[in-house]
Amino acid sequence: MTLKILAPAFATIFLTGCGSAASKIPAAFFTCADGTHFSASFPDGKARVNLPGQKTAVLPQVRSASGYWYASNRYQLRGKGKTATWTADQHAPVQCKAQP
Repeated sequence: MTLKILAPAFATIFLTGCGSAASKIPAAFFTCADGTHFSASFPDGKARVNLPGQKTAVLPQVRSASGYWYASNRYQLRGKGKTATWTADQHAPVQCKAQP
């Protein structure tokens, strides 16, 4: 049910292609106020976050009253539509935007 809420919220920002099943997985590229940038895909109720120079982080989906929320013990991605908050390790959260 949460995926049904998530998919329309991201519909305008995700780049999806035709053809293979892999191309149907929603994905977005985020840029953040502190200069951080990363891409994320959202298969099977998880966020797979690709940070430059690091291994892919897999964040399980967390129940959210509104928008989306994915969290692991190191990272957290929360947001609604094109805006998101990214938290890495114990650092302060940073505001990010999904790019078209």
